[in-house]
Order: sequence, then structure tokens, then C-alpha cells
Amino acid sequence: MIVLKKDENGIFSNFLRIIDWYCYQEYTGEKVFIDWHFNNIDLLNLVFDYSNPVINEKINLNTNNWVNYSNYRLNEKYQNFIDKIPFYNKYNGYFYTTPEIYREKDFEILRNEWNLVFNKNLKFKKSFIDSSKKIIDNSNKKILGVHLRSPQHYCIGKHNGPQLRVENSNFYSENAKFVRDYFENNNFDEIYIACDISEFIEKIELYIPKHKIIYHDYQRGVGNMDWRDKPNFCYNEEIVNCFTDVYNLTMCDELIMSTSNMVFGILIINNKIKYNFFPSLENLHGM
Repeated sequence: MIVLKKDENGIFSNFLRIIDWYCYQEYTGEKVFIDWHFNNIDLLNLVFDYSNPVINEKINLNTNNWVNYSNYRLNEKYQNFIDKIPFYNKYNGYFYTTPEIYREKDFEILRNEWNLVFNKNLKFKKSFIDSSKKIIDNSNKKILGVHLRSPQHYCIGKHNGPQLRVENSNFYSENAKFVRDYFENNNFDEIYIACDISEFIEKIELYIPKHKIIYHDYQRGVGNMDWRDKPNFCYNEEIVNCFTDVYNLTMCDELIMSTSNMVFGILIINNKIKYNFFPSLENLHGM
């Protein structure tokens, strides 16, 4: 048995590790126990229904790392999965914030494989879906989803490389103008904005009528602020806010995005959603 714990890093960095290990479980049959407890609260259970195995056998690995970084045995059965994804080893098993992978010809194979694993092991809680549906209902409307992070979350050249340094107002304004043009040129009815920085929404509201703009209402940061640095920071609330944006983005018809663990997760949860990059960010690594 494997025990996978959440570490102090980003929400979706840890979420993708769950999918990574569930994929390992799918191919090898070795059970995985997920431990997202923080202050005696199961953070994953705030959003998902899922089943953990009973710990009644030897724990072979206790980790908070990715499969390929765990120094655990990768048996022949799991190799069958890796063989389906030729670029897996090319990026050394950590590729979620690497812009080149979205252009790999076998990227859709990975999306489909992990989508099956996600649907088999995790289910959005009914209470969570009911609250999220108050925000978006795209049954009769064409909705554009947009996800953007603050400049500090983009790296030049490589993951954890030099960070993007820009003047904040230009960063949000220029990307908002691109969204406006894309929105108008492709005849969308509404737009769902997911950004943890308030300025971006304010810029969007300058260019698109407010009655066409949808977003989850919660405490956001400003400028180039990291999500952990917001006043009155509450981890439980951040988990729910993050997955509320993700759930609603998966319900959109198309996604404008940049590289990040979060958008990679969106493309896994909805493996059919179309996506395009912000032109200014399409070659930058995410954080």
C-alpha cells in the first residue's frame, strides 16, 4: 500500500499527484491511500466524494511526491502506461507546467487516460456542485472560460527559472484586451473569469459588458500577490474557491489559459474542452 500526503505546495500540484498515483494504482493494482488532512479536516472531502482503502496491510511507501520522483519501484505493468505516452520520459515525469507538452502529438492520450482515472476515483460532491451551479449554467449559452495567474507564476526558459517581471497594470490590461477580442470575434454569450487577482477582473469589466461576465465572488489578491499572502488567509476556503473556479471552467465551451497545474487539471477533468493560450504566455513555464 502507498500513502500519499498533501504537502505545503499548491493545491493543484498536490491534486495532480493524486491522479498520478491513482494511475499507478490502476495499472499495478497496488492500493493508494490519500491523506489531505490539515488541522484535523480532510481538505479533499470538502469537494470530492472518494473512498480510501482500509490500512490493514504493509505500507510500502509514505510520500508526498510524484510517482516518477518517489524513488519507488516502477514495475512492468506501470511501464505499459508510460509506453503509451512517448513524451513522459522526455520531461522526466514532471511536465504539468511545461508549455511544450500541450503541443505533443500524444498529449490527448494522456488527457484521456487520466480522465478515466479521475472519473473512476473522484466525484464532485453534490453539495459542492449545487453551490457551484449558482454561478454558471451553460445549457443554452456559449461561454468562454479564462484562467490567468499573477506574473510571479510564470517562468522563463524552464520550470523554476527566472520569473516573469512586468508592470502589473500592463500585464492585466494587455491580456484583458486579448480576451475581449477573442470573446467578440468568436460570438460567445458570456465569459467566466478565474483569476486570483482583482485587477484582471476590473480590466475585463472595462472591455466587456458586466452582465456578460461571471466570476466566483471571494477575497482576491492585488498586483503580484501570491495566494497565501492574502489578508485573513484561510486554507479551507482557498481549497473550495480554487475548485469552484475549476469546476466552472470545466463547464465552459472553450478555455483561454497559460501553463499551470490548475489548467492541466481542468484539461484532465474535462478532456474534451477546447483551449487556447494567451499569446504572451504560451511559451512560458507555469508555477
